[in-house]
Amino acid sequence: MEKKYIDSRKIVDAIAIFLVLAILVGVAITNATSNRVPTKVYNYGGFGRGYTLELIDSLDELKVVCNAHDVSAFNPSDNRYDSNFNKMIREYDDKFFEKKSLIIYTLGTTGTGWMYSFEGVYKEDDVLLVDAFAFGGSSLMQVASGAGFFIEVKKSDIKGVTRVEAMPRD
Repeated sequence: MEKKYIDSRKIVDAIAIFLVLAILVGVAITNATSNRVPTKVYNYGGFGRGYTLELIDSLDELKVVCNAHDVSAFNPSDNRYDSNFNKMIREYDDKFFEKKSLIIYTLGTTGTGWMYSFEGVYKEDDVLLVDAFAFGGSSLMQVASGAGFFIEVKKSDIKGVTRVEAMPRD
């Protein structure tokens, strides 16, 4: 019986190729997540009506957005002024906006049985991409059921950003 030997150079070459591939995969994964912006996220039942995606940098901007979406958080004469939702919105004051911005993202879905998922916020040049989506749902009983997120971000993490967009989904 003839003995077969493995050429040690082939083993070294195979290990080197494996290590190079592992490094390339690691770099690709790091690049894919390096533009992720740290966030603090609150899920809520909806903001006004329909679809909303707003990047808010000041209390004055928050008031304008609330008025535009028929949210009475800053209108004491409205009978909804004292709701828990409006009280929560008023917690975003001038002190908050000194170092942070607020993204309000409402997914304007209709029907029942919807589930909502927040995946993250990513900075791409001068754009913030919000990755959140709705899935499921039923047409058995059509009701307005927007759900959304209040997403807090540090202004220092989003320098140079001029707009916010929903992350495209395939």
